[in-house]
Amino acid sequence: LPPNLIHCLRLLRVLELQHDHAVAMRFQRERERRRAEGGADGSGSDANYDDADNDGGGNTNEDDHDDDGNTNEDDDSASLPATRPVSTRAAKKVSRLLCLLCADASVGEQLRPHLFGLLALSGASYPRSGVHIATAASDVILAFAASCLSASLVWFLHDRKMIVHMTDDVKELCSAAAPSASAPSNSRCLYGPDAEEAGLWVVALKTVVRLVAASCRHRCDELLRDYDAAGGYRVLAHAIARSEGGRAAKLLELVTALACCRTDGDGTGAGRGDERDADELDGPSLDLAEAKAATNAQAFEIVDELMVRSVSLIRAYAESNDGRRPEFRPRADFAAMARFSVDYAWDDLASPSTSASTSASTSSPSSPEPPKADLVSELLVTTLQLYSDHAKNFDLIESEYHTLSHYILAFPSFSDVSVKVLTLKTLEYVCTGLAVADSAVPLKVATEVFAAMSERLLKEAGKMATVAAREGGTEPKREGTDDANEEKENDERRENAFRTMVQDAQLLCETLVKLLEFDERVGYVMLDCGFLGAKIDDMLDLIMTTVMGVYVSTRPRDENDDDDEGNDEGKEKEETALDGESAQPSPTVSTTMDEIYECVCRVLKNVVLNPEARAVHGERGNNSMRTEQTIAPDSSLNTFLTVGVLHLGDKASKAALGVFEGMMSKNHDELLRSDMACIIDLIDKFDPAVGGSPTSSSNREADASSSTVPNADTKVDKLFIARQNAMLDMLANILATNEPAQEVFRSCGGFECIVRIFFRLAGSINAPKSDQQENDPDNGDSPEDDENKAMSSAVMKLLESAFKLVATATRPVSRNQKNSSDLSTPPLAIDILGEDDASITGTVMSSTAAPSTANLM
Repeated sequence: LPPNLIHCLRLLRVLELQHDHAVAMRFQRERERRRAEGGADGSGSDANYDDADNDGGGNTNEDDHDDDGNTNEDDDSASLPATRPVSTRAAKKVSRLLCLLCADASVGEQLRPHLFGLLALSGASYPRSGVHIATAASDVILAFAASCLSASLVWFLHDRKMIVHMTDDVKELCSAAAPSASAPSNSRCLYGPDAEEAGLWVVALKTVVRLVAASCRHRCDELLRDYDAAGGYRVLAHAIARSEGGRAAKLLELVTALACCRTDGDGTGAGRGDERDADELDGPSLDLAEAKAATNAQAFEIVDELMVRSVSLIRAYAESNDGRRPEFRPRADFAAMARFSVDYAWDDLASPSTSASTSASTSSPSSPEPPKADLVSELLVTTLQLYSDHAKNFDLIESEYHTLSHYILAFPSFSDVSVKVLTLKTLEYVCTGLAVADSAVPLKVATEVFAAMSERLLKEAGKMATVAAREGGTEPKREGTDDANEEKENDERRENAFRTMVQDAQLLCETLVKLLEFDERVGYVMLDCGFLGAKIDDMLDLIMTTVMGVYVSTRPRDENDDDDEGNDEGKEKEETALDGESAQPSPTVSTTMDEIYECVCRVLKNVVLNPEARAVHGERGNNSMRTEQTIAPDSSLNTFLTVGVLHLGDKASKAALGVFEGMMSKNHDELLRSDMACIIDLIDKFDPAVGGSPTSSSNREADASSSTVPNADTKVDKLFIARQNAMLDMLANILATNEPAQEVFRSCGGFECIVRIFFRLAGSINAPKSDQQENDPDNGDSPEDDENKAMSSAVMKLLESAFKLVATATRPVSRNQKNSSDLSTPPLAIDILGEDDASITGTVMSSTAAPSTANLM
């Protein structure tokens, strides 16, 4: 029965070919007759040929036709009408019966003489009405490969070169090779794009790939070698690149099957004539998990080739570097590649009309043609599927092709947000879900991309601040002119590009923070990249240039100053002015740099907790040069954080203080003392009186002992008080969790700093209204009264924070308490009487008076 059913399938194909040919000939004769009669031009109604859809028995087959064949479109080559299938029901029954019979392994030997005819059906050419025959034959072949295939049949297929013939048929079907001479010139069979639209490419390739993958379960890779020798990998890549989205995704699933083909045979596999089944050959070692190991990494070259053709950044990088792709070897310049990626993405976002990706893909005729469908997301899904199938797949594939590293490098250039999210989720899975995976290279790329994005955004934020400062000055505006309109459009595009890249930086920041909190090894990778060394220095230069040029001196600055590497003299002046005692704090509610600065500080807050964080290494990615490239502790970190507190917005100031709190809560050495001195110095810099000079270290003692009360008319800046309040609260949190910090606070002059705050606040609040003035209806609240109330509230919060800090700094730590939760800690430094002391003295302490703080200073 099985051989006869195969003959039935082959005859059904012939029937469909004859039926389609008869319909075409009938149409041709009718058109010639009409022309001879001088009637219509041959485009008559298809209603005259309803009998062409008859199956020969007088019964139409409309209800049984396949969806793929039910079309009324004319053939482009001959303007012939499409026909409906006449064998849908018969092919379906034959296919189902053959699949049931192939569930018995003994049927395989019965089909041996007929395998050539069966396998040829999957890749043969069909008219549009015969696509269902190819699908039915494919189902039978897959059932045969799953249950009937044996080692001897694998060698039989190899000797008859059946995989080679099947691959050649697929080449012809996909127009990857010229049609064979046996194909009639007037044939209505589908080839090329027409066959792809009908789904014949998916059917043919799925059949041959699944058959090859099934043969590798018998530890015999002869069919896989035949497929490679016949150019099967190239054919599959050609088909994926020229298929529509849904069908391209189905073809990509075949790459996973090929990659998991077993190619690590040890010579104990099946030989010719071996009749043992797969279980006897493979033994218990070939479990389900091992079957998903990507031992055939050569198949992944398809994904790599398609990735290069799909990701515009890789093509642009190759064109700019003499055809060389990004390299991820140990000593590669990851920072340069990251800067190229960010610059390319910025040009793409801010370009006036054509995107950078479009120009990059069309600039060189020798560039590979991009795929027909957008495969960027599908390729990453296929890669993630392989990584999740087996724990070793990541190291096997990433060490050779660096797919994830390429995607992270191209992260800023992706226009689809879902692709960006999927890229970061893949990185998170690799770092958290694959314990044995070596994810150092992708993490280095992510660090460099984040640093490059932050630097570019800080640079653009500085330019935007410069433009805003100029527009607020006396420079005349050119309105209504073409140049002014074009400049306005450019500013709008740059602003939109800025917002988009800020969102990308925030996404990448979230991922890095998660990974830093999960695994401390991520911090070591970021330190090896110089994140606390050269990266912080570069960002600090950009911030100081903007702050000193706009927010402080409001001096118009040339937009090319940031790009001029030789302008060292100006930078030295700005650094001196910022780090010196004459630096004036200029806090504000918000700036264009706040969001970027906050992202950097969120990462820094986790990086500085690393044991090696305060001895940063400058060499990128080179562990062997740590001792030679070690930077002094604190490098530019404290200066970077100080700038955020002194000159940026509230959000940036809060983020900077969060980094200080994270460092000081964990440190117990000299670094704690230096950080404490830095914070106290910051508090002193925020003299509430506007226009007053910050207190220098040489004048602190005189200020503390001075009894002179400031002028009552002195105007106080609420932002100064708010910054001091935030720093006092931060110190209180640190002293509550870090016991050595209490002594360091005292020895660094923390109490004197609080006294100076009290002296400076004297006279800053006007006298409140009397009761008679409050009750007078004619005496309403003036703007000055509202401002006075707001100032009073700010001052009271500052005083509350100051007293809270004093209480925390003087809180004792009992050494003879076994459990700190058994006895509550009193708010101030007092002696705690035990039961024995109470019995001796015969007194009971009912209340405790707060000790005097006069001698605490």
